[in-house]
Amino acid sequence: MKLIHKTWLIAFVSILILSCSSDDDNVDNSLSEEEFKSKIVGVWQIYSVIEDGEEFQNEGCITNTTFEFTQNNEFLADYSVDDDNNPGECIESSVEDTWSYLGNSQIESPAFDRVTDVQFEGDDRMLLPSSETEDEPYTQVLLRVE
Repeated sequence: MKLIHKTWLIAFVSILILSCSSDDDNVDNSLSEEEFKSKIVGVWQIYSVIEDGEEFQNEGCITNTTFEFTQNNEFLADYSVDDDNNPGECIESSVEDTWSYLGNSQIESPAFDRVTDVQFEGDDRMLLPSSETEDEPYTQVLLRVE
């Protein structure tokens, strides 16, 4: 089953950056900005998606997508999606932006004017839940690669 195709990825990327959720059951809301930065700063690669409590590993070009959060609050994203017109080929693009920590494990990217909840499982696994307004809510799983 192909979990993510080009159209869905565009929506996903928007939601990833723009999403907000009030599901704070597993979020450590007591992180200071320095503690939060120590967890998020680095390069993260899209790994899987959790839907209805079941985790599915991503396949195809999406697995080449990375997000980098820098110490000086820059956000760099290198996106890769399957080219529906050329099987086996990828379409790539990049985004550069800034991010800020709002507290309560939430970040904001001014260019998108939205808030995103961030959850960590250990030091090398980041969870980004979709908005509760999504018809089919999911959580994107990213793994630290640097």
